[in-house]
Amino acid sequence: MKLIRQTVYFNLFFIPLYFISVYSYANEAIDKCYNLKDGDNIPFCRQALKENQNSLKLTIVLAKSLEGIHSYQKAKDIYENGLKVFPENKYLKKRLSIASSFLDETEWQKQRQALQQEKDIVNKKKAKVKVNILKCKKFSGLKALKACDDALAVLGNNPELLLSKAKLQFSLKQYHQSLKNYQSVLAIIPSQDEAIKKVDEINQLLANFSKKTIAQNRKQTIIATTTASASASAPLPNTTPALKSKPKAPAAAKVILPEITFQELVDESASQTRVALVIGNADYQNAPLRNPVNDAKDMSKALKQYGFNVTSLINADLRKMNKEISQFGKKLKGDNTVGLFYYAGHGLQIQGKNYLVPIGANIEGEADIAYEAVDAGRILSQMEFADNGLNMVILDACRNNPFARSWRSTTKGLAKMEAPAGSLMLYATSPGNVAADGKGNNGLFTENLLKNMSKNGLKIEDIFKQTAISVSKTTKKMQIPYIEGVILGDFYFKSITKDSMQKLAKNDQSLKVERDFWQTVISAPSEEMYQAYLDQYPNGYFARLAKIKLKAVRK
Repeated sequence: MKLIRQTVYFNLFFIPLYFISVYSYANEAIDKCYNLKDGDNIPFCRQALKENQNSLKLTIVLAKSLEGIHSYQKAKDIYENGLKVFPENKYLKKRLSIASSFLDETEWQKQRQALQQEKDIVNKKKAKVKVNILKCKKFSGLKALKACDDALAVLGNNPELLLSKAKLQFSLKQYHQSLKNYQSVLAIIPSQDEAIKKVDEINQLLANFSKKTIAQNRKQTIIATTTASASASAPLPNTTPALKSKPKAPAAAKVILPEITFQELVDESASQTRVALVIGNADYQNAPLRNPVNDAKDMSKALKQYGFNVTSLINADLRKMNKEISQFGKKLKGDNTVGLFYYAGHGLQIQGKNYLVPIGANIEGEADIAYEAVDAGRILSQMEFADNGLNMVILDACRNNPFARSWRSTTKGLAKMEAPAGSLMLYATSPGNVAADGKGNNGLFTENLLKNMSKNGLKIEDIFKQTAISVSKTTKKMQIPYIEGVILGDFYFKSITKDSMQKLAKNDQSLKVERDFWQTVISAPSEEMYQAYLDQYPNGYFARLAKIKLKAVRK
């Protein structure tokens, strides 16, 4: 009986105490789930959710906490479990969509890191060779010649590169070296027509020089039969003594523009693959804009006329923007592909990083930016890893930050970004400043940009520069568009006309005549020679160098 009584007393006392302690622990878990931050609340949220499986609030708090530590897959699983209990809940559906997009973003970051590592370790040498090949084929002068040598050091006796190097040496009047390289091309490809013709031409040229005196050589005009224009005469290297009288400037020959030059340019433009992604966001709930939709539509229309395959997004949300940016990156693959990204809408910077704001962004504080907006650096990364021919980024997104309120780290306008190699960036205004939305059908910046894009024969750099000048003048320097980046080669939105080709050819010929004159000067440097150059070209390309040399000679 005594044992029975003890058992009854034990149950009457300890069983209620047990349920009280369990209840207190559950309440403590809920309290810590709601109040702890930075992921410390996650284990308590899990415990509380086990005890309260149908709690919508606990489900959301746990999932958002997992998002906060970048565990997007686990957060996605929590949202999916929550939707099994609350299948019609719109907020859970929205958060599930956001978590899915962040999960895609995480995979993209991993892919980017892997590609970066591969590029740094495996392809660094290959990329450098590729740049040197481009410089060797497209550029002129001694730097291009060095690029040829660097590329040949890696690739060996590549006939195409040897041919480019021989052409450069011929243009620099290095006839013996040029002849040697043309002969090397023929040793690899005996039937190479251009090399056969140039070998005969150079041999004849050298024979003519050997038959005449040095004085006659200085007066002789050398005519290059494979070029469109006659060049001024120049002696072979190391064969000309110093003159006692001032040399006369070589007379400029009449420029004859061959049809093949224009046709080659047209063919190159036609062979390009041009792709563009154009986004215009205006219907923001708290800060709607007037012009971006019109700007994006007009830009899309213009780019289609210039041969671009355009994807246009109007009032796009986060998921749509991320999806199309990824697709845009895939379309950029190819050496002869030109990519253009245009964005008009709200943009902002946080701690030096730029973000493009989609429609429907739920931004309540700085911490939400990375999850509710698109990192502009992602567009640049897509372009960098595409490794295509040319890219352009145009951001008309430098308006006031409508979400700033009392944020501590926010700054006006956009931050400066480093453009990838072979890319140009154009901001509606300089970094750290803001641009007006505009009062007409288009914003002031885009309006001027479209006007300059429609002009024949303007290089992309000149279009950007003229746009900056027009906007700066109209706003009395209150808004100055900003340009950044360097591209190799030339790009025209509209096909260059024969008239503008004539003008370019005349400018090139004028510079060639001056360069030939300078070569004559430095072949026999003296006070009289430097002074002769400065008399002929007081503001010439080599004038500063001539003044320095002259000063040194006089000392």
